[in-house]
Amino acid sequence: MSDDESGDSSAESIIQLDFDFFSPQPIDFQAFHRLLIQLFQSDAEPLNLRDLADLIISQGHVGSTVKLDGEESDPLAVLSVVNMRVHAANPAVRAIGEYVLSKTSADATFHKTLQGLLSAGEGHDVGLIFSERLINMPVQIVPPMWKMLGQEIQAAAGEGQPFKFSHFLVVSRTYRAPSDRDDPMDGEPAPPSKKSKMVKKKSAAAAAGASLTYPYHEEDTLISQASSYAHDYAFTNALPREGGEFGLDMGGRVMLFEASRFQDVVTALEREYPPPSAGA
Repeated sequence: MSDDESGDSSAESIIQLDFDFFSPQPIDFQAFHRLLIQLFQSDAEPLNLRDLADLIISQGHVGSTVKLDGEESDPLAVLSVVNMRVHAANPAVRAIGEYVLSKTSADATFHKTLQGLLSAGEGHDVGLIFSERLINMPVQIVPPMWKMLGQEIQAAAGEGQPFKFSHFLVVSRTYRAPSDRDDPMDGEPAPPSKKSKMVKKKSAAAAAGASLTYPYHEEDTLISQASSYAHDYAFTNALPREGGEFGLDMGGRVMLFEASRFQDVVTALEREYPPPSAGA
């Protein structure tokens, strides 16, 4: 083998990993808590996230985790949903509801809509979707997790359990990059459609001299497109960076979409992020 052939082979090498999907288990508590802290970053402490981790585990028949080394290993990703009306007394659900309302106050229409939904009675139940994963997890794990969640929600609701939702609320993360330099995460794989939108967004923001905001997880672009409302916000307790210090300014994004759009989200995810082909 020539040096060129060796270099080409090395550059194109692919490591195949087999991920397994499991229902949330008590053994997952510490990992769930860490992922929740990762989601809310510097704003995590007052949100009683241990209570949310317990709640997700207690309804383990709805939601899934992704693991690499069997059921006893730590989850690398999790997707679940909780009913914000039914669990309104849960310290974490109550705190997150108040937190999201405070963050949407800059968008009067979104804020009023969400406030109305969270104070409404049965029939206007909002499902808080918790979705988070380790940074090196491929986005291709997301479509099957959302598909399974939809099936589990439907099955649980069919059995009379409190999983019949009118809307879904998704809290996720964003990062901001200065307009005078390239996106520091451009090296991450992204679908062509997303990259073209990023270029347009960069041009407009650069002309305005503004910072550029990007979704931390690729799938958030599709979820935002299906949402009635989406709002980006800054963390309350973010630590300021010194002038010229390298790093990203992290923030949050909250998205609200009608339950009737859930399958639209699943379809878009499956189309945009299909599983790798066997010959790839």
